[in-house]
Amino acid sequence: MEKLTTRLQIAEQEREQLEKYRQGWVAGISHDLKTPLAYIKGYATMMSVDTYQWSKEEIAEFNKLIEQKANEIENLITDIRFYLNNEEVTMPLRLESVNVIEMIQDVIQSLSNRPSTISNQISFTSNYPRIQIKVDAHYLKRVLQNLIKNAIVHNTYQTSIKVSVEKLNQQIHILIEDDGRGIDEYIMNELNASKYPLSYPIPTNRRSGIGLLIAKQLMIVLGGSFNIESTKGKGTKISITLPN
Repeated sequence: MEKLTTRLQIAEQEREQLEKYRQGWVAGISHDLKTPLAYIKGYATMMSVDTYQWSKEEIAEFNKLIEQKANEIENLITDIRFYLNNEEVTMPLRLESVNVIEMIQDVIQSLSNRPSTISNQISFTSNYPRIQIKVDAHYLKRVLQNLIKNAIVHNTYQTSIKVSVEKLNQQIHILIEDDGRGIDEYIMNELNASKYPLSYPIPTNRRSGIGLLIAKQLMIVLGGSFNIESTKGKGTKISITLPN
């Protein structure tokens, strides 16, 4: 009876912990979805106001921003589905010739135009004007977006974010580092684990944070590697490697 009671108590504790994690995970996902939805609702409301006649150029700009936010929601939903099915990391690749330098510059420019990144200092350096590789452009772009966006949204406006690229031993090395808040130790433990359980412990006062998990899983799909180092209060350094 004592053994049975102990097992029941452990099971109940695990259930309560799982429920706590689940609530935090759902809260984080909800926050991520609400942000672009707020933009979409705001621009739609502005265009429907009768007291002001918007120009064609302004309406076109609003529609463009609404489309961008809708794409963010679509990408997040894709990330969630990928995360929930992380045990089956078998995804078809559509290989094409991609200029990595140009792709990184496009991602940085796109993220730099976000209102939340106006004060962030994002720099990019490379000794190569062009690096052409065969890769799935969609997946690689998602990796870059997730990693750079993560460095933006989880740090203060004063954070310096540096992106660099180099070629070494027939490999392409992309480094993304910042001098921001750093990542909590328990999250680092989850990132370094081979499996990512649904109970990934995300506090309710944080964003969902699945971007890093998705990036690491996608790098496996792309046949590359993912390495992350972080010190609380000092910053984070992430390096990804692709075959040339």
